[in-house]
Amino acid sequence: DIDRGMSADGIANNIGEIAEKLKAAGMEIIVESTLLSGKTLHQKNIVINDLNKKLEVMCNQKSYHYVDINKTLAVNGLLNPDFSVDDTHINFKGYSAWRTEIANLF
Repeated sequence: DIDRGMSADGIANNIGEIAEKLKAAGMEIIVESTLLSGKTLHQKNIVINDLNKKLEVMCNQKSYHYVDINKTLAVNGLLNPDFSVDDTHINFKGYSAWRTEIANLF
């Protein structure tokens, strides 16, 4: 969505609408932060950081679980290059760290 020019507000609203429908169907809602980009795509992190703030506020207001995966996979505001193949997608090591971070939720 970010690459297509959608705003942080638009993305957060879409996620909120989906979460509301799932909640109404009796699901427990867990929202994960959007993964930051690495150094070569760092300009996207402005929107990503804005989006993540909006998602965290929404989760606090709606009593949803919020997981900030960037606490594990990012360093100094950028996706850790050890966890990425192209500054956007994570590699095996990244997926392993992600799995460890969210394992206690399931």
